[in-house]
Amino acid sequence: MLWPAILLPAGLTPQSAGAAPYGQNDDQAQSTMSNDITRFSHLMMFGVILTGVLSCWATTISRHFPTMATSYNLTAATGALMVSACMVACTGAKVLYGILSDRAGNKTTLHVLSAAILPGLSLAMTSRVSVILIGAALMTGMAGVGIVRICKELFPAEDGCIRPSR
Repeated sequence: MLWPAILLPAGLTPQSAGAAPYGQNDDQAQSTMSNDITRFSHLMMFGVILTGVLSCWATTISRHFPTMATSYNLTAATGALMVSACMVACTGAKVLYGILSDRAGNKTTLHVLSAAILPGLSLAMTSRVSVILIGAALMTGMAGVGIVRICKELFPAEDGCIRPSR
């Protein structure tokens, strides 16, 4: 049964809403509650929010390439070519990042993703030349592939709390 979100209980902690975090029984709830509050880091929370926003932005910007191209006074065909380049890079990068993640680890792969996405997004926002925009679409497509999986590996959800992996 689907409930409107307004009817669901909400609270700052699961205990304030009358619930427990997933995977946690009542014995663990009392012993870990005080430890989780003292280990809360505002910087880590900012990093998680920033990662979430950038992940959503990187994976959905390709749908806006045709509109971006027409707003830059280029043809819609250039925007469609940008989408095609992004999807081709996305398909090829899945294999590349899988191999890199297996051999070098998730943190190194995340650095490679960041190195691919930041110039791609910067070029997509600042350039008005069609060839550079297609290259930016290639870089953006390479970066939008493994962000969710790698973020899941780096920030695992255990007992309802987000903790960085070491």
